Amino acid sequence: MSRLQLLAAPTSRRYRLIDAALQPHPQLDGLYESLEAALEEALAWCGNLAAHQHPAVGVEVSTTSGNWRTVRYPQPLS
Repeated sequence: MSRLQLLAAPTSRRYRLIDAALQPHPQLDGLYESLEAALEEALAWCGNLAAHQHPAVGVEVSTTSGNWRTVRYPQPLS
């Protein structure tokens, strides 16, 4: 594969869940193929918590440079 082909090749985005401190979530520490998959996992986890607990959960997406960009700031899930 040529260098140009490598540069033009689509990159696979990954999503991860973050906590209220904008850090990778300590319990939900997986990588997800889509924003929807990440939020579904977070909602399922929240469903197992007591009714009075409403933890803030956010989502970040990987960038082509290997960094993470916030796409959903932490807030309680409903």
